[in-house]
Amino acid sequence: MARRIHFHPVHQLVCSAAIAISLVLSACRLKPESPSQDQLGPVRDSIRIFAATVAHDVTREGSKAWLRFFSRSPQFFMASEGRLVFPTIDSATVFVDSLAVWIRSIQLSWGDISVDPLTPQLAVFKASFHELVTDRSGRQTAQDGYCTATVEHTGVGWQFRNLHWSVAGNRTR
Repeated sequence: MARRIHFHPVHQLVCSAAIAISLVLSACRLKPESPSQDQLGPVRDSIRIFAATVAHDVTREGSKAWLRFFSRSPQFFMASEGRLVFPTIDSATVFVDSLAVWIRSIQLSWGDISVDPLTPQLAVFKASFHELVTDRSGRQTAQDGYCTATVEHTGVGWQFRNLHWSVAGNRTR
């Protein structure tokens, strides 16, 4: 037979008061301070440099350069035109590796870059883009669109944690 433990009313009152005080103190805990605009300015600047590096390297090296700028984390994904095209970094790697077979060159440029730092290590990146892709036969396809992404600062610098590309249209020459 189970034995019931009975507390003296004073003990119950003390325990209840201790629990109530603990709950109030944890609820009133100070919220960590958000970084100031002075602290976030360098984040914006470094992400703009990151974006310029992405455009430069993709233009100079082709599609394989993208892989350096994609986060290796399990949170990585990429969507395009409302569909999930790369659910993982591994799926992105397989696809980008296959692009090298039929793409001769890519010219990528950003316009209207906007950076919204969330923390010193995480930010929202938004930019219009223009891309001119030349295939192995010399045919060129121009695309204009808009990219939104979450960028994170990793051990190797800024990387895209996720991206969404929307293409306004293709023009083949």
